[in-house]
Amino acid sequence: MIKKIRLRTALLSCWEGTRFGGNPYDLHPLANYVYYDSLNAWLPIFKKQGLSIPDMAMELASNTIRGICPIKFSEAISSGKRVSDEELIDPQIVNHVNILCGEDDDLKNMMVGCTARLKYGP
Repeated sequence: MIKKIRLRTALLSCWEGTRFGGNPYDLHPLANYVYYDSLNAWLPIFKKQGLSIPDMAMELASNTIRGICPIKFSEAISSGKRVSDEELIDPQIVNHVNILCGEDDDLKNMMVGCTARLKYGP
């Protein structure tokens, strides 16, 4: 639970002053999806990997924007098989992200860029 709180706090801090917003009750639809739905799906996987909060934020944003399915990712790790990113992509996630951001690639890049700032600094 503490990791979830720390990760959400980090996401809000990196979105502060952007179109995504820094208030969890008034987020851009894409940020809302990452902050709630995607985070809940990915957090157990990140915990098993032992990632730091900045690494979790970066992976969360990147994986969500690219449409990587957490279930397929988890199964691939568990099986030990090497799979390509294309095999992990879920078209429904890709479509949902595109709808949330209005097909705006700049918005997708900003999402990943904000979290990269957490990992690498300003």
